[in-house]
Amino acid sequence: MSGGLFRPGRRLCRPADAGDVVYQGRRHLGEGCEVLLLDRGGETLVKKVSLAQAARASGWRIGDAVRIDARGRLIDHAPHLEQNAGRA
Repeated sequence: MSGGLFRPGRRLCRPADAGDVVYQGRRHLGEGCEVLLLDRGGETLVKKVSLAQAARASGWRIGDAVRIDARGRLIDHAPHLEQNAGRA
């Protein structure tokens, strides 16, 4: 993966990271490789995803809540409540 993608405060997502995280964006690394950037307590987790998962995430907004399971599946997504407050 790209050397610029991994800097202090970023690491690969592991099974132990299952639970609630905050979506921080996605990156295309070339050759069909996509990653999501997910925040947990000030640490950025870099999660490799399939093209289908990346397409699903393309409609998400930075700050949206996401839940991942121990197998790395994206099992839940909820828009960020404060960011989207008042929108119909």
